[in-house]
Amino acid sequence: MVNNTFYYRKKSKNYHQFGSPSIEVYEKWSPHVCSICCLKMVGDTFGLTNEFSLYQLTMKALKLGVFTENKQTGEISGAFHKPLVELAGILGLKGRVEKRLTINKVKQHLKEGKFVLLSIDSNQTGSHLILVHTFIENKNSFIIHDSEQILGENGENIKLTQDQLNHFSNYKGISLWID
Repeated sequence: MVNNTFYYRKKSKNYHQFGSPSIEVYEKWSPHVCSICCLKMVGDTFGLTNEFSLYQLTMKALKLGVFTENKQTGEISGAFHKPLVELAGILGLKGRVEKRLTINKVKQHLKEGKFVLLSIDSNQTGSHLILVHTFIENKNSFIIHDSEQILGENGENIKLTQDQLNHFSNYKGISLWID
Protein backbone atom coordinates (compact mmCIF):
# COMPACT_ATOMS: atom_id res chain seq x y z
CA MET A 1 0.00 0.00 0.00
CA VAL A 2 1.29 3.42 -0.88
CA ASN A 3 1.98 5.81 2.00
CA ASN A 4 -0.45 8.53 3.05
CA THR A 5 1.14 11.34 1.02
CA PHE A 6 -0.89 12.04 -2.10
CA TYR A 7 0.48 14.58 -4.59
CA TYR A 8 -1.92 16.68 -6.59
CA ARG A 9 -0.74 17.97 -9.92
CA LYS A 10 -2.94 21.04 -10.15
CA LYS A 11 -5.17 21.36 -7.13
CA SER A 12 -2.81 23.44 -5.01
CA LYS A 13 -1.93 26.93 -6.15
CA ASN A 14 0.79 27.03 -3.50
CA TYR A 15 3.90 27.07 -5.64
CA HIS A 16 6.06 26.85 -2.51
CA GLN A 17 4.56 23.42 -1.73
CA PHE A 18 5.51 22.32 -5.26
CA GLY A 19 9.02 23.63 -4.52
CA SER A 20 9.03 26.09 -7.39
CA PRO A 21 11.04 29.33 -7.23
CA SER A 22 8.09 31.31 -8.64
CA ILE A 23 4.42 31.08 -9.56
CA GLU A 24 5.38 31.38 -13.25
CA VAL A 25 7.66 28.35 -13.08
CA TYR A 26 4.97 26.44 -11.18
CA GLU A 27 2.34 27.28 -13.80
CA LYS A 28 4.72 26.23 -16.57
CA TRP A 29 5.54 22.82 -15.11
CA SER A 30 2.53 21.76 -13.04
CA PRO A 31 0.43 20.61 -16.04
CA HIS A 32 3.17 18.12 -17.01
CA VAL A 33 4.16 16.33 -13.82
CA CYS A 34 1.71 13.45 -13.36
CA SER A 35 4.65 11.07 -13.85
CA ILE A 36 6.69 12.86 -11.21
CA CYS A 37 3.76 12.83 -8.77
CA CYS A 38 3.46 9.05 -9.25
CA LEU A 39 7.20 8.54 -8.87
CA LYS A 40 7.30 10.64 -5.71
CA MET A 41 4.37 8.78 -4.15
CA VAL A 42 6.18 5.47 -4.68
CA GLY A 43 9.56 6.90 -3.65
CA ASP A 44 8.11 8.45 -0.48
CA THR A 45 6.54 5.10 0.42
CA PHE A 46 10.05 3.65 0.67
CA GLY A 47 11.65 6.78 2.16
CA LEU A 48 13.67 7.49 -1.00
CA THR A 49 12.27 10.82 -2.21
CA ASN A 50 10.91 12.48 0.93
CA GLU A 51 13.61 15.17 0.89
CA PHE A 52 12.91 16.16 -2.73
CA SER A 53 10.19 18.56 -3.83
CA LEU A 54 8.15 17.89 -6.95
CA TYR A 55 10.03 20.73 -8.63
CA GLN A 56 13.43 19.26 -7.75
CA LEU A 57 12.41 15.87 -9.13
CA THR A 58 11.00 17.55 -12.24
CA MET A 59 14.32 19.31 -12.89
CA LYS A 60 16.21 16.02 -12.41
CA ALA A 61 13.76 14.45 -14.87
CA LEU A 62 14.33 17.24 -17.40
CA LYS A 63 18.11 16.69 -17.27
CA LEU A 64 17.64 12.96 -17.93
CA GLY A 65 15.27 13.49 -20.87
CA VAL A 66 12.00 12.53 -19.17
CA PHE A 67 10.76 15.84 -20.57
CA THR A 68 11.92 17.89 -23.53
CA GLU A 69 11.41 21.61 -23.84
CA ASN A 70 11.28 23.38 -27.18
CA LYS A 71 13.60 26.36 -26.73
CA GLN A 72 11.74 28.46 -29.30
CA THR A 73 8.15 27.84 -28.22
CA GLY A 74 8.63 26.73 -24.61
CA GLU A 75 6.42 23.70 -25.31
CA ILE A 76 7.07 20.76 -23.00
CA SER A 77 6.82 17.15 -24.20
CA GLY A 78 6.92 13.98 -22.14
CA ALA A 79 7.00 12.15 -19.87
CA PHE A 80 9.10 9.60 -21.66
CA HIS A 81 9.07 6.29 -19.85
CA LYS A 82 12.61 5.01 -20.41
CA PRO A 83 14.36 8.00 -18.79
CA LEU A 84 11.70 8.01 -16.03
CA VAL A 85 12.75 4.45 -15.14
CA GLU A 86 16.37 5.67 -15.20
CA LEU A 87 15.46 8.43 -12.72
CA ALA A 88 13.66 5.87 -10.53
CA GLY A 89 16.87 3.80 -10.52
CA ILE A 90 18.99 6.79 -9.50
CA LEU A 91 16.57 7.34 -6.61
CA GLY A 92 16.90 3.70 -5.46
CA LEU A 93 13.90 2.04 -7.09
CA LYS A 94 13.88 -0.83 -9.54
CA GLY A 95 11.72 -0.41 -12.60
CA ARG A 96 10.77 -1.57 -16.04
CA VAL A 97 9.03 0.03 -19.00
CA GLU A 98 5.95 -2.03 -19.79
CA LYS A 99 4.94 -1.92 -23.46
CA ARG A 100 2.02 -4.36 -23.20
CA LEU A 101 0.58 -3.87 -19.74
CA THR A 102 -2.60 -5.93 -19.62
CA ILE A 103 -4.93 -5.84 -16.63
CA ASN A 104 -3.78 -9.34 -15.70
CA LYS A 105 -0.19 -8.16 -15.75
CA VAL A 106 -1.12 -5.17 -13.53
CA LYS A 107 -2.71 -7.62 -11.07
CA GLN A 108 0.39 -9.82 -11.14
CA HIS A 109 2.71 -6.88 -10.45
CA LEU A 110 0.57 -5.77 -7.50
CA LYS A 111 0.59 -9.33 -6.09
CA GLU A 112 4.40 -9.22 -6.32
CA GLY A 113 4.48 -6.01 -4.26
CA LYS A 114 5.21 -3.77 -7.23
CA PHE A 115 3.52 -0.47 -8.06
CA VAL A 116 2.22 0.32 -11.53
CA LEU A 117 2.31 3.69 -13.26
CA LEU A 118 -0.37 3.06 -15.87
CA SER A 119 -0.79 5.23 -18.93
CA ILE A 120 -4.38 6.12 -19.65
CA ASP A 121 -6.00 8.06 -22.45
CA SER A 122 -7.48 11.36 -21.34
CA ASN A 123 -9.57 13.70 -23.44
CA GLN A 124 -8.13 16.57 -21.40
CA THR A 125 -4.42 15.86 -21.70
CA GLY A 126 -3.75 13.01 -24.13
CA SER A 127 -1.77 10.35 -22.28
CA HIS A 128 -1.64 10.56 -18.51
CA LEU A 129 -0.05 8.39 -15.80
CA ILE A 130 -1.93 7.15 -12.77
CA LEU A 131 -0.56 5.14 -9.85
CA VAL A 132 -2.20 1.75 -9.40
CA HIS A 133 -1.33 0.57 -5.90
CA THR A 134 -3.91 -2.01 -4.76
CA PHE A 135 -6.04 -4.80 -6.18
CA ILE A 136 -9.03 -5.98 -4.15
CA GLU A 137 -9.53 -9.58 -5.24
CA ASN A 138 -13.01 -10.19 -3.81
CA LYS A 139 -14.35 -7.00 -5.42
CA ASN A 140 -12.36 -7.36 -8.65
CA SER A 141 -11.34 -3.71 -8.36
CA PHE A 142 -8.26 -1.54 -8.19
CA ILE A 143 -7.34 1.43 -6.00
CA ILE A 144 -5.51 4.20 -7.81
CA HIS A 145 -4.15 7.69 -7.26
CA ASP A 146 -4.80 10.19 -10.06
CA SER A 147 -2.83 13.41 -9.58
CA GLU A 148 -4.83 15.25 -12.24
CA GLN A 149 -8.14 14.25 -10.69
CA ILE A 150 -9.51 13.07 -14.04
CA LEU A 151 -10.92 9.78 -12.77
CA GLY A 152 -12.26 11.07 -9.45
CA GLU A 153 -13.04 14.27 -7.62
CA ASN A 154 -10.13 14.31 -5.19
CA GLY A 155 -7.86 11.91 -7.10
CA GLU A 156 -6.87 9.93 -4.02
CA ASN A 157 -7.69 6.24 -3.48
CA ILE A 158 -10.15 6.02 -6.35
CA LYS A 159 -11.79 2.61 -6.70
CA LEU A 160 -12.13 1.34 -10.28
CA THR A 161 -13.49 -1.98 -11.42
CA GLN A 162 -11.33 -4.13 -13.64
CA ASP A 163 -13.54 -3.20 -16.61
CA GLN A 164 -13.25 0.52 -15.87
CA LEU A 165 -9.45 0.40 -15.59
CA ASN A 166 -9.27 -1.65 -18.77
CA HIS A 167 -11.43 0.94 -20.55
CA PHE A 168 -9.10 3.84 -19.65
CA SER A 169 -5.80 2.00 -20.09
CA ASN A 170 -3.68 2.29 -23.22
CA TYR A 171 -1.68 -0.75 -22.00
CA LYS A 172 1.60 1.09 -21.49
CA GLY A 173 3.31 2.10 -18.33
CA ILE A 174 6.00 1.38 -15.79
CA SER A 175 6.34 -1.10 -12.96
CA LEU A 176 8.31 0.05 -9.90
CA TRP A 177 9.55 -1.84 -6.87
CA ILE A 178 12.30 -2.02 -4.32
CA ASP A 179 14.52 -5.01 -3.54
